[in-house]
Amino acid sequence: MASLATAQNLEVHVINVDQGLSVFLKSPGGKRVLIDGGNPGDGTAIVRPYLQGIGVTALDYSVMTHWHTDHFGGLTEVHNSAYKPLVAAYDRGDTNRPSNGFVTSYLNAVGTKRAVPTVGQVVDLGGGCTLQFVSRDGQHPNGSVAVSGDENAHSLGLVIRYGDFDLYVAGDLTSGGLSTPNVEGPVTGFIGQCEVAISSHHGSASSSSSTVVNNLNPSLVVHSSGHDNPYGHPNEGTVNNWSHPAATRVQWCTTEGDTSDPQVGGDPGGFNAISGHIVITSDGATFVASSPAHPESVRFATFEQPGTRATAGQVVVNELLVDPLAFADGVAEWFELMNVTTQPLNVGGMEFVAGAQSFRLASQVLLQPGELFVVGQDGRPSRNGNYFLGVGAPWQQFSLNNTSGSLLLRSSTGTAMETVSWGGSGLPVTPGVTRERIDPTLAPSVPNFAAATAAWSGGDLGTPGSPNTNWNGNGGGNIPACTPIAYGTGKPNSNGTVPYITSSGTPDLNTNDFVVTLVDAVPLKSTILYYGYARDSKPFQGGTLLVKTPVRRMGVAQTDFFGTVSYPVPIDASMPGTKRFYQFWYRDPFVPDGTNVGLSAALEVEFCPLPPPPAAGQVVITEVMKDPTAVADSAGEWIELHNTTNSAIDIEGWSLSDNGGELAPITNGGNGVLVPAGGYLVIGTNSNVATNGGITVGGTWSWSLFKLDNNDDELVLTAPSAVEVDRIEYDNGFLWPDTPGFSLSLRSGVLSAVSNDDGNLWCPAASLIGAGPDHGTPGQPNDVCP
Repeated sequence: MASLATAQNLEVHVINVDQGLSVFLKSPGGKRVLIDGGNPGDGTAIVRPYLQGIGVTALDYSVMTHWHTDHFGGLTEVHNSAYKPLVAAYDRGDTNRPSNGFVTSYLNAVGTKRAVPTVGQVVDLGGGCTLQFVSRDGQHPNGSVAVSGDENAHSLGLVIRYGDFDLYVAGDLTSGGLSTPNVEGPVTGFIGQCEVAISSHHGSASSSSSTVVNNLNPSLVVHSSGHDNPYGHPNEGTVNNWSHPAATRVQWCTTEGDTSDPQVGGDPGGFNAISGHIVITSDGATFVASSPAHPESVRFATFEQPGTRATAGQVVVNELLVDPLAFADGVAEWFELMNVTTQPLNVGGMEFVAGAQSFRLASQVLLQPGELFVVGQDGRPSRNGNYFLGVGAPWQQFSLNNTSGSLLLRSSTGTAMETVSWGGSGLPVTPGVTRERIDPTLAPSVPNFAAATAAWSGGDLGTPGSPNTNWNGNGGGNIPACTPIAYGTGKPNSNGTVPYITSSGTPDLNTNDFVVTLVDAVPLKSTILYYGYARDSKPFQGGTLLVKTPVRRMGVAQTDFFGTVSYPVPIDASMPGTKRFYQFWYRDPFVPDGTNVGLSAALEVEFCPLPPPPAAGQVVITEVMKDPTAVADSAGEWIELHNTTNSAIDIEGWSLSDNGGELAPITNGGNGVLVPAGGYLVIGTNSNVATNGGITVGGTWSWSLFKLDNNDDELVLTAPSAVEVDRIEYDNGFLWPDTPGFSLSLRSGVLSAVSNDDGNLWCPAASLIGAGPDHGTPGQPNDVCP
């Protein structure tokens, strides 16, 4: 992958030519390839204007997969309008080639650029990207199949590879369905796993067999099918092959497919009807699917680089509609997931269980921090209530009971993540109204959900894919401070990506490591990070201004080769407890609207409030090793502290002292000394477990500045504000224990800064530390005193 460090993205454009196919590629090295061109008329009316709109002025290669006019009719028109390939125009050759005016026109258009590839031939597209021909006339790299004059089975099959990203496209190649030759099975067996598969023959039952699906195992399936086409594409059986309970995948279609005659191809749901062009961009490690027809996009990991997989508490059910009213349950039920962390998470492999029904997500979907992802039944807006479907459940094999039930999320390893229940003692069910989570970081209890109050375009009440009406920022629940919240949608770029904004570090004055990052912008362009003090949502420069004016700028930087740039956000004393709203603006000179401006999504940041001043008794001294025998006092003295509050307390900079003038600060090199909420922490004179008696310490003090006297002494813990948080004064064995090698151990269950003043409540520890000889329970609850 090192060779990709200076590369651009691979772009894949599935152009919506209705019942046909046309795919444009732009490699990281800048090579331009057009695969098929749709029906006669599509080249002039759709393909050529689309290429011009994205700034393509010439083609380096074209590929005509087979001699059917819904694939090459428009290609002829493109070639005749100043888009003849500069290098080669590949086609499947002359075996059983039809003879008609369309074929003659195509041959005249390509002229001397015509080329017939060999099976296995690899075309270097530059920048680490290749195109390989894997089928022609029934031949494949491992043999051949008799195709008996079936034109679809003659199709050229291709695989495009870039880093760990692979794309499969093979015209109308058949896999044995409808009594066709099975060419696609052995072809895909040679190819293996791909990230994206364009379903052959527009999603027909002749192609995409279970064997093909298992061989390719893609994260994204794209169907190029006509609206209300007479062939039943995409076929219900084909859609179900790609998505079934054991492996459910994201499927997109350029139209709603056949909606007029369920008897022809069935009446499938489960795929997202994009009704527009589909754009896929990849950096070789991840890829994004988007469309100019929608502000939404879906980001995926590659199987080879899956990233961080979601576990319990990281991805939650944020909203659900179990009983829709505006549309039928079988097409309009849905639930919404949310990434509640500050890092991208892969939800691929997660399982969703409702009663006896379940399915597992095979697509390697990456959710950004705060991102919402809708899981539903049907992606046709005309019948699902008009929401954007993230992934469809296996068609008619998964449902949510209207009266009572539960939804269990399992991680990719099978661990239960959370369960949301409704009916009975669970969430109330109101027909046509979703239940929205109030605080996504808290448990899915009944009080943490509320009825939606806003109607979306489907007529029912809810906010699919948008912040909840009962959620922070909308007058409802409370997201904890220090949790950045992404909102809004970026303006689609001229290169087909949709920019978003993420962050790292914590917006905290103490750490001052907070960084805001723009992702998927236009590479190598000037960028400015703006911020303001309130949200907004109004048209601006062809996109949406998401930060209320007046805004302030943070200087100019340049995106890298991947369209990414990061801005450190310095935090000063005026910022804790306040909110700021961030959005990137950047140069996009080829954006079709002529504004030259790109806009990201936005980020709401509440800076961590300053903790209240420490109070006496919040940290209690619970165990003291004043006279170790395993090592010298200078190397092995330690003190155990207990936090009595429900928030972690950083004691770096606090001090230890006695009445004799000794005083030493507690330190950890500026990295913090956190005593966990309700937990224990050990500090000592030496952090090296090899020389300190095997003790793990979270902070240290200098023994030359403060020593624990082996006879009697005072131990005073003081915060920087001069607040004495705790103190003990032990004697020489009169009331307090005094045995060398045994820690002074506060009686188990006594965790008070007042009670620990009484020497009668202390005893020698009973447990050995490791193999001994010293005794103590550093960092753990103390032994029971006799």
